[in-house]
Amino acid sequence: MLTFISPPVGPYTQALQDHAAGDPDGALHHSAWWSCSDLISSTMAMLTPWAYEGPGYGAGSATRVSRQPQILQWPGAHDDIYDFIYMGTMANCLKGTQYGQVAARDRLMLPTQVELENPGLVHVRRLQDGTYETKFRSEVIPDERLWRKAMFRWPGSPIGMSPVMYGVRATRLGLAAEQFGSQYFEDGGHPSGLLTNDKVDEVSLKDAQTLKARFMAALHGSREPVVLGGGWKYDQIQIHPDESQFLATQKLSDSKVCRFMRVAPEMVGCESEGSAITYANVEQRALSFLTYTMFRWIKKWEMWWGACLPPGQYCKFDLDSLLRVDFQTLWTGLHMAVGSRIITQDEGREIVDRAPLTPDQKEMIDALVTPLPPPVAPVRQGE
Repeated sequence: MLTFISPPVGPYTQALQDHAAGDPDGALHHSAWWSCSDLISSTMAMLTPWAYEGPGYGAGSATRVSRQPQILQWPGAHDDIYDFIYMGTMANCLKGTQYGQVAARDRLMLPTQVELENPGLVHVRRLQDGTYETKFRSEVIPDERLWRKAMFRWPGSPIGMSPVMYGVRATRLGLAAEQFGSQYFEDGGHPSGLLTNDKVDEVSLKDAQTLKARFMAALHGSREPVVLGGGWKYDQIQIHPDESQFLATQKLSDSKVCRFMRVAPEMVGCESEGSAITYANVEQRALSFLTYTMFRWIKKWEMWWGACLPPGQYCKFDLDSLLRVDFQTLWTGLHMAVGSRIITQDEGREIVDRAPLTPDQKEMIDALVTPLPPPVAPVRQGE
């Protein structure tokens, strides 16, 4: 049994590590970085932003704007709201800051079109007067045209901290282990077996080559056993699959990346050890993911979009797509809400995408002999 303690770091592996050091494109070669960033970005993009007007959160009299602003539907020339939020969130996940240029404004000088830039091509420099200069492909962008939205900010800096920069060691560890495991099988950097002879102290190069050629010729195209004489023995080199691919090392790297991104390892297909957290149903898992992972992203995007709306309006995301429940739970909740007079029947039908009741339908419902009592909410496990 051969045991490899650590992978050799050659020029190619070192170059790969340097490429991944703080570079978003390099980090995305790491499966955990890709999975976590894609999960957060896709989830954020699935939530629909709506403009509301009224007193604000919790006031009870806010209404959805009848004509939604263009910035919340098609913010870029070639980017709809889904693509825009996905790209912006992905840039924040890896680089800490998303950059773009404001291409158009309305009569109130509010942005109506923004073109996002590759954050890897953006350079920010602090000037002597304390201000910051931002360049897109060597072009200085004035502040009035600059779209810069940061996450993970450090005091005194307008740009966000890059999770990839802080997680560079975890990235290097995972990529190096994966690369070594791949080269181990592809390049064949190890002998498959050994021919030994205890009766011979030294074998010349010519004799070794002749013996090797004859042994390989006996094996080629034949599955018959090979007969060795003169004290020669053949030993096949074997290595445990876990050791050859550094599975434990890759699992450790994956868990570190998930910790940086605040994503449960099992949500992105990574193994999780030592966790005693269980969920009674899919709804509880989604609620946990929403609370501990997504809520900070939702809050920031609502503030960013709200700054693009006229005075008196604010942005709020529709979380129904994230908190969808099963059929029975949905109708049980609607029945309880209508029965307790919290909402009307038409409002409940709107939630399930059904038209309001017609007069004939209302008459048929009123003609029922005994109205159905509201169901009792099922008791969840652990409550």
